[in-house]
Amino acid sequence: ATAAFTLALLAKIQAAVAIPVLGVALWAGAPAGVRSRRARVAVLGVWIAILALALLPEMLAFERLGHAELATPLGPGDRARAASAFVGRYLVMATTSIGVSAFHQPALPTAWSDPWFLLGLGGAAAIGGRALWALARRQQEASFWAWAVGGFAPVSQVLPFLYPIADRYLYFILPGRIGAGLVAMRAPLAGLARAPDRLP
Repeated sequence: ATAAFTLALLAKIQAAVAIPVLGVALWAGAPAGVRSRRARVAVLGVWIAILALALLPEMLAFERLGHAELATPLGPGDRARAASAFVGRYLVMATTSIGVSAFHQPALPTAWSDPWFLLGLGGAAAIGGRALWALARRQQEASFWAWAVGGFAPVSQVLPFLYPIADRYLYFILPGRIGAGLVAMRAPLAGLARAPDRLP
């Protein structure tokens, strides 16, 4: 797994999403023995060290080739609105495929009443609440939410770049989004499957 993670980082730095997924999986899995727990945490530490080594040339290349300030320097409020609006747009794309395109530079929200900002705010609250609920219960679903959130983090414009909305970025978000939805539906579907047995 460590070798595969290293190769994945060399192919695309977004493979770093595996680190929060692994961390949440370790928490949710709750390994039985102390030795097993320490071994798994040690592996997580190795992965973080590998990522740190991969980030150095990646950040140098990003600063030279990929980094771009958005049209005007943004203040904290503008950045918060923009990040929330991107959450809203990716939620719509991941759920319906509406708005999917190769390159997209949408207009940034200028008001707190912007519908994309409000959609992203509500979506982030719902996902965060569900993820924390699953994490507190050490459920496998939490790992998939970590995958979805970690997949979005690189395009959240914390480090601004041109064309933050693109179909290729969904590749890192969709596995977590789909996996979390399927795991969340497992218990209700199992209850429906057992329902005929309860009938007289």
